[in-house]
Amino acid sequence: MHTHPRSTASLADVRQLTYFRIYKTYPDEDHGTIRLFSNGNQQCPIKVGLIAADADENPIPLTDDEIRSALTLIFYDDGNALDGGYTSSFEKNRFTWIESAIPVRRPLESGSRRNGKAKASRVAISKPLAGIQTATLYVSAAHGSPGRALAARFQVTPNLFFTTSPSARDSKAQVRDGDFDSSVEVLLAEPPFLSVLDFGAASDGTVQGRKVGDSTTYFYWATEYYLNPKFNGSALPLDSVGLSASVGGAPPKGVFGFYTHGDFFAHVQWGISYYSQPGGTTVEPGALPMPPLYSLVASKAPSGATEGGPPSAATTTRGEHDASPDADLPQSMYQNCVGHVVGADKHRVVIGILKGNVPREFRDAKDGAVPDAIDTVMHILDSYGNEHTLSLSYDASADELTIG
Repeated sequence: MHTHPRSTASLADVRQLTYFRIYKTYPDEDHGTIRLFSNGNQQCPIKVGLIAADADENPIPLTDDEIRSALTLIFYDDGNALDGGYTSSFEKNRFTWIESAIPVRRPLESGSRRNGKAKASRVAISKPLAGIQTATLYVSAAHGSPGRALAARFQVTPNLFFTTSPSARDSKAQVRDGDFDSSVEVLLAEPPFLSVLDFGAASDGTVQGRKVGDSTTYFYWATEYYLNPKFNGSALPLDSVGLSASVGGAPPKGVFGFYTHGDFFAHVQWGISYYSQPGGTTVEPGALPMPPLYSLVASKAPSGATEGGPPSAATTTRGEHDASPDADLPQSMYQNCVGHVVGADKHRVVIGILKGNVPREFRDAKDGAVPDAIDTVMHILDSYGNEHTLSLSYDASADELTIG
């Protein structure tokens, strides 16, 4: 027996596989198991080992492209191509796969393996390991998909193919079914639901804030609120946040935020939110301020105003404070007061609120009045590909940020 050099042999010369197995970690796993979040984003790695050969069992080394063109995953129980939310790729995406972080398992469907039973893994394999070529495929499953066992298929031509599933007979004689028979059972976990307590809020959803930046020089200051999500007692690594839901695993699009007035005699007269991406020290572009809000103008208490009464647009004037001429622009106020996100962390969403205790009114770019936007929705995509949705609201009079 000899090995064909690449100059004289290719995929077209393959007539048989002398070794063919699918496994999670070790080639001697006949029927392994692997856990995965069924969110359509996270991928679990599944390995396939093979030795391609000619009619005389002389090994034929294949290129990566040749292996990829011939190798696919199928369902072990019926030999069909992946469907029902299952997909596979030779390319790994950006989402993290840590099997120990996936504790909840969905039971394997009845009959997913032949006769509904899994054969015990062999202690050792009978074929020599020399010359085995290995490929890794990354598998994902959409929400609602059933747990399934997967097998591998290697197709040289439409009439010449091999599988690791006895349920899908090879095109050649079946004498090697006992050698190739192997699978990896995918145990699916539903995407987790996190409560407000899991984000570090109180049971009523209120979040404690921390003053940051210079709160003495100006009539405004900043407060940061930290959402520190935990899953099964551990910090949940985060991918991105945004206004709209993730589509196809892409980061959520759009910016979220709110701006609102407090009562005229309240400690906080107005508040404007900002935020950063997880781990980012700069404010998300477009989030400070949220359009159509453009500027703040000074306002006087109307004649006979009582505590709790709103400012009157009729008494609005400009320049009635001691701050710099451009201090009524939220971006400038933020830069003067803080200038960056202080508590940035990759496991944290930082929501900041720029606040003031001197009456101001919100205006758009054309100096028109802008009504309050007291709440917003935030979509969080964690590093495992799970999405979480939170509503955010801020009561300026009570100076309380609430999530729900």
